[in-house]
Amino acid sequence: MRKETKALGRIERRRASTRARILSAAYELMSEKGVDGTSIKEVTGLADIGYGTFFNYFETKDEVVLRVLDCAIDDMGRRNDVATMAIKNIHPAEVVCISVRLVIRELIENQFWRWSLSHSDLLVDRMRLGFHRFGIRDMNIAIEGGRFRFEPDQVETGWSVLIWMLVNCAKDIYDGYSGKESESLVTELILRAMGVPIDDAHRLAHLPLPPTPQSDIDFSFAIEDYEAV
Repeated sequence: MRKETKALGRIERRRASTRARILSAAYELMSEKGVDGTSIKEVTGLADIGYGTFFNYFETKDEVVLRVLDCAIDDMGRRNDVATMAIKNIHPAEVVCISVRLVIRELIENQFWRWSLSHSDLLVDRMRLGFHRFGIRDMNIAIEGGRFRFEPDQVETGWSVLIWMLVNCAKDIYDGYSGKESESLVTELILRAMGVPIDDAHRLAHLPLPPTPQSDIDFSFAIEDYEAV
């Protein structure tokens, strides 16, 4: 749940706006040129701020990358949530299946996500936390509906396994170790690991995917705004 925040004063609003502009510029450039190919000078130029101003908000480019990553993960989670909303309580195993496949596809689409796949340990850590409020909720719905089979104290372990399998499937596709068709196979294996019968898992992993909303990243997002769970 997002924490309640006090109304910001004029100076705080201006700082928040500048910070979001830096992150937005960084994401745009890194999506086009890659993380390594993007400089702080280019980010400040696109954000229309002085080079020195950057360091009033962030110490390094690595810190910006981490913050952009968290914002992009939050955006992906919210869009997938919208894409599966109509079946959330009706077909909970399908909800998880769709979300896994949509994330795998998005991870191999642009330079920013491709950079994150080369730092898979970092990506797993941020996704495990950033998707947590969506994923744990959907897994618990599937458990309550008898579609997933976990004891209450096993859910977090199941969640970690899911994220590791998802990220490494995308990395294998990007690295050329497997083809794009492995998206469905890995998703099927995830469902089977969650307790879905083999034939049903195979069927779900090959269903057409629903449309998803266009990306609309909230660069004011900070993962610290959410209560630890």
